[in-house]
Amino acid sequence: MFQVMDLIAVLLGWTIIGMVSLFAINFNGGKKILRWIVWEFSGLRFIREKIFPPRTMHTRPPATFIFWLIGAYLALFGWASLKYELRVAKIENRANIVFLQLSSPAYKKALGRIPGLQHISCPPAPLLLKPATVYYSLTRTAKYLQMVNILIETIEDWKKSLDTVELQGAYLPSARLWEANLQEANLKDADLRHAQLWDANLQDAVAWDANFENANLKDADLRGADLRGANLRNANLRNANLQDADLRNACLIMADLRDANLKNADLREAGLSQANLAGAILKNSRLWNADLRQANLQGATYLQPESLAKAQDLYQAQLDLKIKTQVQKISPHLFQGSNR
Repeated sequence: MFQVMDLIAVLLGWTIIGMVSLFAINFNGGKKILRWIVWEFSGLRFIREKIFPPRTMHTRPPATFIFWLIGAYLALFGWASLKYELRVAKIENRANIVFLQLSSPAYKKALGRIPGLQHISCPPAPLLLKPATVYYSLTRTAKYLQMVNILIETIEDWKKSLDTVELQGAYLPSARLWEANLQEANLKDADLRHAQLWDANLQDAVAWDANFENANLKDADLRGADLRGANLRNANLRNANLQDADLRNACLIMADLRDANLKNADLREAGLSQANLAGAILKNSRLWNADLRQANLQGATYLQPESLAKAQDLYQAQLDLKIKTQVQKISPHLFQGSNR
């Protein structure tokens, strides 16, 4: 509310200044009128008189600029503190409602409200002896990290009951979600960087554009998961079950997919450069236009030369000799490093 009012006040102020300026310039002596308006109504005259008080008949009064400046600063600090405290109170009140609902049969809906709470912006806390923090508190907003971390811990505590929960946009970096039940959960745009998801159940989860960079998904169940556009860069997917998963346009650069089950997985246009697919099951997986530069495919099973020949790039990819020879006969240009 305060931010909207501040914006309206600034826009109104600039509108008035612009109208007055245009009015003054269109008349004779407009520049003089404009200078007078700026001098009288901008506060410059007031500030000058605080530094250099007007001389009276007998003497010049002492300057009060320092006291005025301290008073102005304290007023700004009070304003910043009020904005901060009101926003924190709003966030904490909403969080308390969610915590109360967790003990009711509607706990899944309550869990689904957590991502929205995490993204409520809050001004940084102003500190009296640090003027920069007062300025930032009046002009900037960010996540209220204290509450964000509490909400992450709440998700961790309820990790066994997250199936079908709406967690779109959830902020869960480094979350401890091993053995979590996220079956059919909505994880679109969720931030799960460095999350510990080993042995988690993400079967049929929807995770478009989710960020799993450096996440540990070892032994995770991702059967039928929708991971279109997801960032799985450098993720640990060793022995993960990705059967029937949709990985179109996903980033799997440097991902560890050793012994992963990619049967019927859709890897079209996926980025798999430098990925380790040694021993992976690739039966009926679709690799059309996938980037497999420097990928390790040695020991991968059910890998069909016809499917691999539809990839975008195989430059310096490590393949079993028999498969490599067959693919070279179909699409020799894939090994020349000129396809990207």
